[in-house]
Amino acid sequence: MEKPKPFKQKTAVLEKLYKNGYTDRKKLAGLTLEKLGEIKDLNFNDVSIISEIVKSIRNGTFFAYLGEEWAEKEENNNDGTKDR
Repeated sequence: MEKPKPFKQKTAVLEKLYKNGYTDRKKLAGLTLEKLGEIKDLNFNDVSIISEIVKSIRNGTFFAYLGEEWAEKEENNNDGTKDR
């Protein structure tokens, strides 16, 4: 399983989207590759995060997606490993 991307990266991408007019889930769900090309300063990692965000919105799992980093840490702590 791929390691969750850090919350800080996710929120930075959300900020870029918000500043470019993607201010609600309906607009985000309608985001296309063509529209992505119009957003300045996006790198490959940002596009990957946007893809995950859009997928989570469509699946109704957006908040779970945002918190998966902490969920993984908690799961590791429950397995007897220490949070580092």
